[in-house]
Parts: sequence; structure tokens; C-alpha cells
Amino acid sequence: MSGSAQKVIISDESGQRLAEATPWLSDDGLVMALGRVRGGGELLAYYFGKSRRTVRVALGEFAVAGRLQTRWQGSRRTWLIRLESPAPLAAAPAEAPNGPPASRGKLRADGPGTAPKATLPSGGRP
Repeated sequence: MSGSAQKVIISDESGQRLAEATPWLSDDGLVMALGRVRGGGELLAYYFGKSRRTVRVALGEFAVAGRLQTRWQGSRRTWLIRLESPAPLAAAPAEAPNGPPASRGKLRADGPGTAPKATLPSGGRP
């Protein structure tokens, strides 16, 4: 997708906004990697400072709960959310959130009206 990519809003259990990011989905739609995160400091404080993991991911009117995870990928922190149910996103970014092109997952659409999918660099299950 060229131009602007869709953004998701990540909030805590009370609805307090933590960050905005570009979503990148695993093949099963249950793991969302976050790219171009705005609010990474808030995610760090929530995850490490408050030891909280439960978040809500919203895209327009659609919202789903998930469990926040993080890990190092090369020299970057990667944020992941394990979703309670598959995310029916209408579009996704044209590139993966981190790493050089050779290590990025690839988008594929399964047909009209389906959520775009991505194969994460770790083989689909972080």
C-alpha cells in the first residue's frame, strides 16, 4: 500500500491512550507487530514501570483486547500484541516494522474482504 498506512491506537485497560502504531499481522491474525510506534515511552512505562500487559487495540470503531509483549530484534525493540481474536483490518503497511528488507515479513491478501496477513521474521509465532 503506498501513501499513508492505517494506524491503530493502543490503550490501557481504562482507555488511557498509550501509543499509535502501524499494524503488521501474523498469518493467523492473532499476533500484531507494531511498526512506526508513536508513544514508545508510554509503552515502556506501562510494560516495565507498571508491570501491566493487558491492552486494547483500536482501529476506527473496531477494538480488541490483547496482551502486550516486547523483545529485541537486532538493535531495536519490537512491540507485539497477542490478540484475543483475529484482527479484521482492512489494510496494512506495505513494509514490515523493523529490520532490513531481507528480514521483513511479506504481506499477502487471501482475497476480497479478508484481512491482510504477514509472515513475521521469527516464522509467524514470536
